[in-house]
Amino acid sequence: MIALIDSARIDLERNPKVMSISDLARAAGVSRATIYRYYPDVVSYLKSVSGKVEDVRVKGQQVKNSLLKAQLSKQKDLVKALARACSELIVEVAELKATYSDQLEAKELKIKYLENSLREMGVAKPRLVK
Repeated sequence: MIALIDSARIDLERNPKVMSISDLARAAGVSRATIYRYYPDVVSYLKSVSGKVEDVRVKGQQVKNSLLKAQLSKQKDLVKALARACSELIVEVAELKATYSDQLEAKELKIKYLENSLREMGVAKPRLVK
């Protein structure tokens, strides 16, 4: 009977919803009639063990779900932090671009002013040496 119970336990751990007397008989290497004739209490035992295995499986799934939710929460926090950092960097880049554009425009205005001043004085436009 111990071999039958061990076979049943192993099969139930693998897949608790598929366990049957036929599966148990096949695992133990005997016929169904042998199990019903010599081990009638095994049938009731299987029913009680099946419920316990299902409870353990459900609790294991609940723990797994809990861990996955915690991991998802951490990942959400990480995504929020990265999004915040990216937003700050985008704003900083936009400010630098605006500052660069302002400085470039100011230099272009200075060059135009100087060119106009030179033209008014009658000085030829200088050539840029490369």
